[in-house]
Amino acid sequence: RTARVGSVWVTSDSTATGRAVWRVPTGSAEQAWRIAGRKLYVTVSARGQVATAPVTAVRQIDLRTGSERLLRPPHGAFDGMLTGVVDGVLVFSGSSGLSMYSLASCRLVGQRPGAVVEGTDPVLRVLYADIAGALTGIDPVTGRNEPGAAAAAPSGVYGVRAGVALGLDPGPDGAAWGCRI
Repeated sequence: RTARVGSVWVTSDSTATGRAVWRVPTGSAEQAWRIAGRKLYVTVSARGQVATAPVTAVRQIDLRTGSERLLRPPHGAFDGMLTGVVDGVLVFSGSSGLSMYSLASCRLVGQRPGAVVEGTDPVLRVLYADIAGALTGIDPVTGRNEPGAAAAAPSGVYGVRAGVALGLDPGPDGAAWGCRI
């Protein structure tokens, strides 16, 4: 099966027949989304445009079955825009930095002022952020630095897997690089 995230629907298609197996509406406005494991997380925001309206809920959609669970913060809205999902935590980026919310309770579990998400390592279950110019590994459950998980990596990280950051240098002649964190 393949999943397609459109502006108003998420659809799973059979690779054998090309026909839709299931379809879930996401609303009338385009929403931000992230995939973690076999779950898709789609924001619920009145205006839909990323970072223009408060995110009042997140739809958790099982990519195999299409079953949906609505995640709502206990008070008001999530802080910022959805930028990651790792180790049972929704990560939101805003003007004040990162805010991390438990998937189980939707309660705020951690904050990191001045941090900017660079990526997540699904193998080690670590969130990586640029903090004062250093690529820093953060435990998403506690919001604390992971011991030994920091490096002065170049800008342009596009992924981290099993402790290796991969990226591209900026510009038209940018080289690909990798470094162990």
